Formats: sequence, structure tokens, C-alpha cells
Amino acid sequence: MSQWVAHDAYVEVLASGAVRAQLIDLPGCFAVGNDIEASVAELEGRIPAYYDWLRAHDEYTPTVAGPFHVEIKETQYITGRFPYLDDAFFAPDAAPVTGEDLDWLLALLEWSLDDLSELGQRISPDRRDAPMRVGPPPNRLLRQAAEAQARYLVLLNAQPDLSAVKLKDAPPLEQVREVRDVSLRRLRTTSDEDRRCVFEILGQRWSLRKILRCGILSARMYAEPLAADASA
Repeated sequence: MSQWVAHDAYVEVLASGAVRAQLIDLPGCFAVGNDIEASVAELEGRIPAYYDWLRAHDEYTPTVAGPFHVEIKETQYITGRFPYLDDAFFAPDAAPVTGEDLDWLLALLEWSLDDLSELGQRISPDRRDAPMRVGPPPNRLLRQAAEAQARYLVLLNAQPDLSAVKLKDAPPLEQVREVRDVSLRRLRTTSDEDRRCVFEILGQRWSLRKILRCGILSARMYAEPLAADASA
């Protein structure tokens, strides 16, 4: 008899009423639903596709057949309106980031942002400002994705000023590529202190592990409607 492959779900009940569930041990594996039960059930069903995504980028990813089982580990209620400011700080976010952790999380961030760029590139320039069948215009999503990554990155500054974040004046696809390159360079050079520090900004707790987790999650969330439109 096959044994369950167990994962812990970390759940955010957002101010909008939507519920976002994710697997911290599989960064970027997420689901959004109308309630906790629906989002966790959807999350469980998304695990095979997540492993497929890993294998598409990394030939050394093993085949994990399942069956999978997800249990809720932690639930937080988010009252703020801006996810990049109010993302939950879950218990695992307090763990220091080792060198091995950093290599893996940066690889996931790079793949996620590269996928986002590739999906944007597939859309002809004359369609990037038109609403998609499954969401707002691609250029709006790409710009928002770039802004989110830039804000996560600025949290590492000694005196972060989120209101002063400025992207270069360029088409959104170029902004995504620019923030991708800047993020990977800056995050790779974080100090030992950066990798173990937990700090507070505007009443919210942050750490390098949380910044990396949220960056990966954000890129994959913005990529999803672009991928859905491409396959519609």
C-alpha cells in the first residue's frame, strides 16, 4: 500500500476574503480559494504539477508519485490591503538561511521570474495592453510583478522606504527582467547577519527567508493568469 507524502499547509485569510494556502517546503506551490477548506484541497491537487515544474527546470528533481496529503499547520488573518507589505510571517520564516538554502531558493526565484518573462514574451506587443480572457492586461500584471519584487528587495535596506521604490522607465517586460537581475545579484550577496536576522517594518515581521519565499510566490502568482490565457 502506498504511504502518504505529507506536507504542511500555511494559510493566509486575506482582507478581500480570499484564502491563500501554500507549502513552505515547496516554495511557490500555492492555491487560492473562497474558503480555507477549498484552498487547501486545491493546494493538495497542485503538488504533482509543482514537481513537473521543478523537473522542467532541474533534471535532478526526483519523481514523487504521491499520494499527497496536506494538513493545515498555521493560519493567519491578513488585515492589510497590500500583500507585499502584509504577507504573513509564518514560524518557518524565522529560520536562518544557510548557504545551501540560499542557492536553492535563488534558483526557484530565477526560474519563476524567467517563466514570467517568457510568458510575457509570448504575447505579441500589440496585445499586451488589452485585457486577457482570464484577467487584466498583461502589461499591468508584468508591471505589478516587477513592483512587488522591487519592494521585497528594498526591505533589505538599512532604512527601507517602500514609497520611494522606482522602476526604470521601460516597458513592463523589461522591468521584470531588470528587477530579476538586480534581485538575484543583491540576494546572493547577503551577509551572514542578513541571513539570520528577523526584523520589523511597519508592524510586520520579515526575514531573508520570508523575502525569498514571498518573491517566489509572487512571481508564480502573476505568471498563472498569463499561462492560463496562453492555454485558453
